[in-house]
Amino acid sequence: MNISKIYGINGTLNCFKVLGVIVLLSLYCPTMILSQSSLVFPNDNWVQIDDSLSFTWNECSNADSYEISFSNSAQFTVEDIISVVDSSYEDDFSYGKYYWRVRCIIGGSPSSWSNIRSFAITDLNNFGNIAFWIAADSNVVKDVNDDVSEWNDIGSNNIDFIQPAPSPQPKWEDSIEKLNNKPSMNFDGVDDFLEATVSNLNIAELFVVANWKGAQTNFPGFNGLIMPNNGLLFYVGQSGTTNFFSDASTAFIGNNFINRQSTINFGPINKFKLVHGSRASPTNYSGTAFRVGRDRNLANRFWNGYVPEIIGFSTPLSAANLDSVHQYLRFKYAPPENLGFDFSKYSFCDTTLSAGTRFESYLWSTGETTETITINESGTYWVEVVDIFGFPSSVT
Repeated sequence: MNISKIYGINGTLNCFKVLGVIVLLSLYCPTMILSQSSLVFPNDNWVQIDDSLSFTWNECSNADSYEISFSNSAQFTVEDIISVVDSSYEDDFSYGKYYWRVRCIIGGSPSSWSNIRSFAITDLNNFGNIAFWIAADSNVVKDVNDDVSEWNDIGSNNIDFIQPAPSPQPKWEDSIEKLNNKPSMNFDGVDDFLEATVSNLNIAELFVVANWKGAQTNFPGFNGLIMPNNGLLFYVGQSGTTNFFSDASTAFIGNNFINRQSTINFGPINKFKLVHGSRASPTNYSGTAFRVGRDRNLANRFWNGYVPEIIGFSTPLSAANLDSVHQYLRFKYAPPENLGFDFSKYSFCDTTLSAGTRFESYLWSTGETTETITINESGTYWVEVVDIFGFPSSVT
């Protein structure tokens, strides 16, 4: 029997019939003995702000139980070993970076440890310089129709974005597929916007996750993503281009980044991206308003698109904290490919392998560039993907 082990693939098995009888492959397949586990989730270098995290790994054949180990050191000089019955575990963690690994207990004897992965629990508020922080999964006030009247600050400065008038209220949507099924604000490009009153607030770094949802390939006007009513400007699409407007009147001239690349080009504008502006010296805003979804108080300058999260910092970030913000947003909205538990595929059946629909590009070991492929031959298969923020990942 020709056996193929396929690692981490979500597959759909479609067996054919021979003389009217369904071929049951399990009748012909030898047992595969796996004496060492491999880790499934979370991916290596995972970053999140929630203190609760679930862990999964591939089962070992004939395992009585498992041991999962956590440590603050990659060498596991001091570790916490926990015995569990199943191939999953969930726990709460304080802020910090951790390493984890798993081994099987078979017949009372432990196997070798699995590979090692790391994860971090972070709180951006601990950086000490959050100016404001709004996210569509927190502190949202909406009505039964999901019209949003308040998008309140997660940070400590109470920079709350509000819209008391019904017509200009953006919609809240609970699950956007391209955003890892996270919620987002939906601005209609006609009159939707939210406004926060600002008094003596410094801005040195600004992060915005957004897209344009219209059919246009260029911005149709000067469309405001997030703008102050007075002072140095933030982000407004420049009419007839795919660029954000940038000159001496803008806050981040020469220090604009889109998907970690130094550019003001938001094209293709209908794709979700991470926009980041940085200043060496903070600029101060006092007695003004910040508007999300509108260019200042100007008519017909609205944003038509989704905005799930915006974070502002009052002082420049260190290299380590800058990386933490990027990783937090990446693992929240565009985590690396993770195709689940291992399984064994045997001859006679076609199997559909799916990498999911939330990535921007795909490359399989077969040379195909589609979201799914169908295989019917033994072998090892891999897929490489690029997410909405430009991060590559792969699974074999």
